[in-house]
Amino acid sequence: MTKTAAPMTSGSIWKQMTFFAMPIFLGNLFQQLYNTVDSLIVGNFLGSSALAAVSSSGSLIFMLIGFLSGISAGAGVIVARFFGAGDEKNLQRAVFLRSRVSSPKMKFWQPASSGWIRPKV
Repeated sequence: MTKTAAPMTSGSIWKQMTFFAMPIFLGNLFQQLYNTVDSLIVGNFLGSSALAAVSSSGSLIFMLIGFLSGISAGAGVIVARFFGAGDEKNLQRAVFLRSRVSSPKMKFWQPASSGWIRPKV
């Protein structure tokens, strides 16, 4: 059984926008819940100085996530442009280049962020 996806340019605009925005909303909600639970656990078990460290790094993490989300959204605009134009050759190039740019970023940020987080117990 194959199901073809309807383009976002047809149908009810509100329904399409809601389905498009829901994963972004849920991602932000879970990120906020993670920060809240992290603060509760650290505050209860590790003390006020550890809670201050977690709280002060929250803004940096939020900025980093926002920056990378913005880069991904910008690359998505280019991919969507070629998809909408039906330009298969440039669409494949854009998706390939997007993955080539994203992969090294993640290979850098994961070890770098792990190196920054050294608990002093």
